[in-house]
Formats: sequence, structure tokens, C-alpha cells
Amino acid sequence: MTSKTVEAVGEYISKKLKYPGHMDSLTKDLTLPTIPEPEELDPEETNLLFKAIWNKKVMSYCTRTDYLDSNLKTAYAIILVQCSEAMKARQRATIVIAFGF
Repeated sequence: MTSKTVEAVGEYISKKLKYPGHMDSLTKDLTLPTIPEPEELDPEETNLLFKAIWNKKVMSYCTRTDYLDSNLKTAYAIILVQCSEAMKARQRATIVIAFGF
């Protein structure tokens, strides 16, 4: 993809997708975005407030990873539309070689 196409995909992602914050690395660095996992809760923790906050962080993490998965699928579909038939064929061949499909 050209730099203008990457810019256009980045703009689309930031405007149209829900919770696009983690998608920046996809269009800027061309790397898969990651979401840091919440730290483990101490098993001996008895403070109900800390437990409630930890549960909220875990639920937030799960929601963010769900949206990230959905956003990645949408971005892939948008990018795939921009590819020529020759590029699509090359991608299919790479997937077959890499994963044996």
C-alpha cells in the first residue's frame, strides 16, 4: 500500500471504528496492536474495593480485546479491497505456505 492509502485507512479507522485507540500501531508502524493484560490479583487480598477495581480492569481488558479483534477484521477487509488481484493471490499463497491451509 502507498503512504496515502495507509493514511486513508488510518483516518477511516479513527473516525468509523468503535474504540480505535489501539489501532494506531497498525497504520503507523505496521505492527499488530497489543493490549496489556491487567496484573494478577493477590490471592490473599481481602479488601473488597481492590477486588472490585480488579474485576473492573479485567472486564475492561476483555471488552477492549473483543473490540480490537473486531477492528482488526474490519481493517483487514478494508485493506484487502485496496489490493490488486495479483496481490490477493500472493497473500493466499503465503497463507497456504505458512499455515498449510
